[in-house]
Amino acid sequence: MRAGPLSNKKLIDKLNADFVNTWIIIPEFEKPKKFFKDPTALKWAKVIADNFSYPVDSIVLSSEGKAVAQEEFQNLYAGASSVHYLRMLDKVKKK
Repeated sequence: MRAGPLSNKKLIDKLNADFVNTWIIIPEFEKPKKFFKDPTALKWAKVIADNFSYPVDSIVLSSEGKAVAQEEFQNLYAGASSVHYLRMLDKVKKK
């Protein structure tokens, strides 16, 4: 994804403007209590763990802490262009 859609400046600008972008190392959310002491961080790690599905490593969360657009990401992952990714983000933002 980084060499494709995530190398597009317009897409990166949209992600930075409209979403909270973060990453987590897989073992950290497989055993979140081992890595996270803060209750809020633990809550978010659990949401990510509950919604992770290989090979998709992008998860969009609403401000309420619910995963959105997982199906779109699953469909998008296998070769989507920046245009498709932008459309998906627009769809998610409207929810």
